[in-house]
Amino acid sequence: MASNRSILLIGAGVLALVVVSVIVVLVLRKGPQAFPAGSPQAALSRYLAAWDDNDIEAAYGLLSQGAHDRVAYSEYQSAANSYQAYSQTAHDVTIDRVTGTGDRVTIQVTVQEFYGDGLSANVSRSPRSIPMIHEPDGWKIDDALVWLDPGPFVPKAL
Repeated sequence: MASNRSILLIGAGVLALVVVSVIVVLVLRKGPQAFPAGSPQAALSRYLAAWDDNDIEAAYGLLSQGAHDRVAYSEYQSAANSYQAYSQTAHDVTIDRVTGTGDRVTIQVTVQEFYGDGLSANVSRSPRSIPMIHEPDGWKIDDALVWLDPGPFVPKAL
């Protein structure tokens, strides 16, 4: 009788843990951040959306002219293909703040990466700094990033 009660208590405890976990996820889930049109944050958001849509050409188009001068589209496409084959984790990006003024700012973001599933799930958080420059056609990322990571590009000879 005592063993049946222990099993019942363990089962109830596991069920309670699952219910609490689901509630926490639903409460903490937030929708996408919205930013004013023409802002550096909106440009970064479009860049991330292009990556989510696997539209590498659009993502490359949101890099600055300086980044284009350093990395040709074909090289960027190759790095993007390698990155997508390698990176299988789910990401969540939160834009924390913008520093700088005028035509150059830096956007500070926090990237959360989710690994595993069920009780073995894990979350990793890391900060990133994204340099932005305002060009005649709008805000652009002023670094040759592959997603939000530095690309594996060989610097061009001067």
